Order: sequence, then C-alpha cells, then structure tokens
Amino acid sequence: MHKSDSQKRIDPSKAILVSHPRSGLNWLRYCIEHFSGQRTPGPVRIFQSGEPIVYRTHDVRKTDGPDDCDCAFYRESRWPKFMRQGMSLIGYQFHPIFNRMVLLVRDYKENAVRSEWTPSRYMINIRAYDRFEGEKCLLYYEDMQDDIRHVVPVLKFLGIAHDIESFDVAAHREKSLKLYDERDIGRSKKTVKLSLSEQQELESYLRDKLGSGFDRYLHRYVSR
Repeated sequence: MHKSDSQKRIDPSKAILVSHPRSGLNWLRYCIEHFSGQRTPGPVRIFQSGEPIVYRTHDVRKTDGPDDCDCAFYRESRWPKFMRQGMSLIGYQFHPIFNRMVLLVRDYKENAVRSEWTPSRYMINIRAYDRFEGEKCLLYYEDMQDDIRHVVPVLKFLGIAHDIESFDVAAHREKSLKLYDERDIGRSKKTVKLSLSEQQELESYLRDKLGSGFDRYLHRYVSR
C-alpha cells in the first residue's frame, strides 16, 4: 500500500499525540489504552486489534499512515518531499489534518543524552503545537512521572473515562516497562549528564531557534 493510500484512511476527528522519542509516550499510550480499552498505533500495545483511539507521531514532518508510529500530521504530507522542503524554506504555513493535538514535552537536556536525539525534530514539534489552531493539550514528562494525576487532563481531553484513584501506578508502570523491554525499547540505557557549558549552549541554540516559544514552553528547563 502506498503512503498516499494509507493517509486517506486517517480520521481527522481523532486526536494525535506528538512527542520527541524518549519523552514518555509509551507510558502515556499505556495509560490511554488501559482506561479506554482501545489500542494506540505502534508495535507494542496492550490491545492488538480494533481501531486506534488516537494517532501518534514523533515528528510532524513525517508522512506515514494512521497505524504507523509516525502518522502524517499535515495535509500537505502527500506532496513530494522536495516540494515540502521548498515550501518550508519560504515560510509556507502547513495545514494540520487534525482538529485536536496533544504535545508531550521532556527536558531537552535529558532528551539530548538519549538515543534518537534530533534538535530539529524537538523544535518542529513545539512550533507545530504553538501554531496549532485547533484544540490542544500540553503535558510535561516530568509532571507525569511525578504524579499520575497529571495524565488526567489528557484523558479528559480525549474523552476517556477514568478512575485514577484505583490505578496502581507502580504495578502498571512495571507492566508497561516489561511490555517495552521485551522489544528493547523500554528503559533508557544509562546516560551521562550534559556539562553546564553544554546545557547552556543547547539552551542558547533552542532559544535562538524557537524565539518567544522557548519561554512559553521550555522556560522550566532553563539551566541554573
């Protein structure tokens, strides 16, 4: 099946989850599947059949179909790559397929020392969220890790009933990690920390590229 054919099956009434790799999307997907009883796209999941309740992507520039890890985000995704790149260079504003979007953000200093780190991908997702004119919901990885109740706004945003008080976080987190560890995509390998100068250099780079968007979405991560 050609990508253009698979993109035609995307249901624009559903929401899309957007996050850079290693930002906690697998845990969020697990919570969504547990409470909804429906699957999410991706190779590892609780439920193996049925229509996905949401779509997902690690990069809004990708062009895959609804069942892939990188579902197309923009209507123009069916255009040839050279055309999309050219339009981007002249400042063309691409049009999202969806009316609802969830952005999951992790500290860029933590993403930068993990596999699959791509600064352009990190920034393009934040820019897409900033420009998104539909309904949108923002979740920070650190908040979600510290307190499962921070997932509640996302569940409400997606219209998913939930009983968070009876949710055994430790037991479900271990179950989730086991699912992904079996595919070697669970726990991150041991990482090193960026030096203070490296943190400041990365911060300066992102601030320059994102402009006012840096303070809107990433100020909490500023190096101290």
